[in-house]
Amino acid sequence: MTRRIFSILSVVGMVLAMSRVVDLFTPQQLQNIAGVFFAGLVVLQLWPLVATQRNSYGHRRHPVNRLYTLMGSVGLVGTTLLVVVFYLHSPIWLIVIAGSLMIVGIVGAAVLALFAAPWDDWSTRRGRDVDDELFLRDDEPVEDVWDKSFRT
Repeated sequence: MTRRIFSILSVVGMVLAMSRVVDLFTPQQLQNIAGVFFAGLVVLQLWPLVATQRNSYGHRRHPVNRLYTLMGSVGLVGTTLLVVVFYLHSPIWLIVIAGSLMIVGIVGAAVLALFAAPWDDWSTRRGRDVDDELFLRDDEPVEDVWDKSFRT
């Protein structure tokens, strides 16, 4: 549930960052507000991403969680580039790339968080291991979850 709420709040933050709401503030006020705003937006994106990698929403190797991690990471890169664009005078191509990455990543992660959930699957482990060691993605073992009751 936290992933859904934080994803919705990230979309709202993205819409605020991309809109003309900055015209309401003076440049002095905007410099003060922007640091807190971008820090909050990064936390809203990073928290569910870390929780996904810690198996809080099913196993991290599940296809839904892999795609969520990809989309969340793309959104985080877009947000970071937007911070660079905001504090430095950047060329127009960097603004376009930052905005595009932010939109695709945040909205993609939000759609996955709202409408997709990991399912039990033969290719991923069921449940979580409390003492699960840190594995590289390709080296992580997959338990055999086939039902053996039908074998003779």
